[in-house]
Amino acid sequence: MYFLYLPIKKRIRKEGVTSDKSDRTQTEKEYETMTAKEFLNQAHCLNKLIQSHQRELSELEEMGAVISSSNFSGMPSGSRSTEAPFVRQVMKKIDLENQIRQELENLIDLKKQIHDAIDAVPDMNQRLVLRYRYIEFFPWVKIIAEMQDSFYSERQIYRFHSEGLKNIVVPEGRVKIKVGSACQ
Repeated sequence: MYFLYLPIKKRIRKEGVTSDKSDRTQTEKEYETMTAKEFLNQAHCLNKLIQSHQRELSELEEMGAVISSSNFSGMPSGSRSTEAPFVRQVMKKIDLENQIRQELENLIDLKKQIHDAIDAVPDMNQRLVLRYRYIEFFPWVKIIAEMQDSFYSERQIYRFHSEGLKNIVVPEGRVKIKVGSACQ
């Protein structure tokens, strides 16, 4: 008899199954047992999120430069706000700046943990590939170009990465970042 093995991890993420024995959901338990690759990918995903928020902030700043004028048509309007028209934009901008600041602090802490985890890998080539990929966020094409200068084949470079992931120890007291599966 053959069984089709489907990782419970994938199913739990989609369904959000809860456990009867505790208040924690299965996804929270799964988060605690994160793989090395998931742990290392968090920084790249958080960096993308920060960049997205920074673009949103610059759009708000551009919109803030154009202040809407008052309506002098003489026609009555429905509801009248007592605050200036730009106050809500300023408040959104302040909230977004605070969020970006917090995410940057988390990114710095996370990259420190990733840096320490990669530095604990014994093989220098594995460390180098992992640093290129998860600290400097190089795409594979650039990693291969960098490493082929040392006369390594593409296959060897992927093997360094695979073996390096096996040597990563995910820290217990790590920074907790919620990252969606789209970023993985």
